[in-house]
Amino acid sequence: MKRFFLFPLIFFMAVWTALPVLANSTLDQLEDNLSQAQEEYQQEADKLEENQQAAENLENQVNSLKGQASALQTQLAAVYNQMETQGAVLAQAQQEAADAQAAADQAQAEYNQAYDQGKKQLAAMQELHDGGDIALLSQLTDLYQLLTFGEVLQDMSRQNTHLLDQLSQKAEEYNRRKEEAQQAAAQAQAAQESLAGMQDKLNQTAQQLAQALEESNQALESAQAQAQAQEAITQQAKAAWLKAQAEVDAYVNQQSGNYTPPDLTCELDFRCPLNSYSYISCYYGETDYKGAIHGATDFAAPGGTPIYAAAAGVVSVATTHNSYGNYVQISHGTDSQGRRFDTLYAHMQSYCVAVGQQVEKGQLIGYVGNTGDVVGKYGGYHLHLELRVNGSKVDPLSYIPAK
Repeated sequence: MKRFFLFPLIFFMAVWTALPVLANSTLDQLEDNLSQAQEEYQQEADKLEENQQAAENLENQVNSLKGQASALQTQLAAVYNQMETQGAVLAQAQQEAADAQAAADQAQAEYNQAYDQGKKQLAAMQELHDGGDIALLSQLTDLYQLLTFGEVLQDMSRQNTHLLDQLSQKAEEYNRRKEEAQQAAAQAQAAQESLAGMQDKLNQTAQQLAQALEESNQALESAQAQAQAQEAITQQAKAAWLKAQAEVDAYVNQQSGNYTPPDLTCELDFRCPLNSYSYISCYYGETDYKGAIHGATDFAAPGGTPIYAAAAGVVSVATTHNSYGNYVQISHGTDSQGRRFDTLYAHMQSYCVAVGQQVEKGQLIGYVGNTGDVVGKYGGYHLHLELRVNGSKVDPLSYIPAK
């Protein structure tokens, strides 16, 4: 009878002794798979970020070119308006020059006519002086006409001279106006030619911008297509990484069941695993740098700060993980409602417990470190504390006090 019972006991002990070896081997494989999946996801995420940045740069370039093209069209419209204005100025100046020329010609004709008439009068007066004056004097009817005859002749000469002076000044004024109008027309013509040259250059620039914009739009469409394709690849890699993480989580949860005695009761009398810390650097539910929901609460603390068990239980995991670094999981059993509770402490500098070891609430289990995947906001020395209820992550601060 003793031999009958001894064999099952020896067999159970042998299986139980081999269990940690098998467990470690399985966990190592799962963690290798997770590490590879995480690395591939990170590579694809980096590619996606590069593609998105390239597309953003091209989009900025396209917007810049559009802005330049719009500004250029505004300049072209302004030049066109100036050309129309200068055209009107040129036409007016040319009309004024033509009118001044006609007026000058008319004044010159009047001057010539008056000059001819004056010459005739002088010729007639010369004839009187040579001998015809006696005949003219014989026609006078009274003494006054006789006495004023010389003055009449002088008045006629002065009037003719004054008329010629007026006509000469008038012709000079019209000629001055003509020259001014011609100068204005020449300036307007030069301005119009300058504007025409500017318009040609602006049109050439507009054509170059249009070509550059077309090429940039094509490049942008290509970059956006690449980014979209990379987005799909990245999502696949992320799904594989999350799956690998889920497999590790499932195994860790299984380990909790393997190492937790059925009669272990969780009294929900948790304590803060740190006696002191600097601040909470990340809360449960926030989005981490990978775009995943953070399933823990991070307590920033100096490296080497002691970490204590949040409650009594059995160590179900004590190992190194590519993401968690050095970490420990403690299974605390089930509460009065049949819910199983586990706490997980990650990124430890080191741990001082072993799988299967029973620990008491407040017992030293390790020290704060920065091992594993700790970068950016989530980097530095800190304790990554998870709480799992029936294998699912919940907010640790819902049960575990922060102080």
